[in-house]
Amino acid sequence: MINSKKQYLFSLEERRKLVEDSFKKIKIDTFEGLLTDYMREHNYRGIIKG
Repeated sequence: MINSKKQYLFSLEERRKLVEDSFKKIKIDTFEGLLTDYMREHNYRGIIKG
């Protein structure tokens, strides 16, 4: 699910790179779909979303 009306200042890859450069010890990932499905598929218990 992508909001085609939303205007981003940075592209997805640029945003990902900014976060990766700021936080060295956490995993950064992107996905499409429902967050609950993604977390269940990867057996995640916590998430920082932004």
